[in-house]
Amino acid sequence: QSAKELVKEEIKEKIEEVKEEVKKEVKKNVKEQADKIIKEAEKQAAQVKAQARSLAAKTRKEGYAQAKKLEDEANKTKNPLEKIAAKAAAKIAADKLRKETDKKANQLVSTADKKAQGIIAAAKAKAAALQ
Repeated sequence: QSAKELVKEEIKEKIEEVKEEVKKEVKKNVKEQADKIIKEAEKQAAQVKAQARSLAAKTRKEGYAQAKKLEDEANKTKNPLEKIAAKAAAKIAADKLRKETDKKANQLVSTADKKAQGIIAAAKAKAAALQ
């Protein structure tokens, strides 16, 4: 081989080395970007869940307080017969209110969980599209 051919061969090898280094660096950067997208989505999802759980707790507290108030009002009735009827009616109403309160609170949490899953799934799809 002539010196010219040897130089050409060395240049080709060097170009391939540089190409491989660039590919590795690009893959690394893409992976870091994808990881960042997913991490941010997980953080956002956690916030959505926390807010929903807080709202659910507040909803339960208020609903149960209203139910207790119904029962307390029934206990204030002076007439014994009216008191029995009022307590029975208040218990039915309070139990229904508690049940509806729990249902609403659980729906808040469930909806937030679904939203959080959607946020993470979208982020993972976006991250996968980068790679």
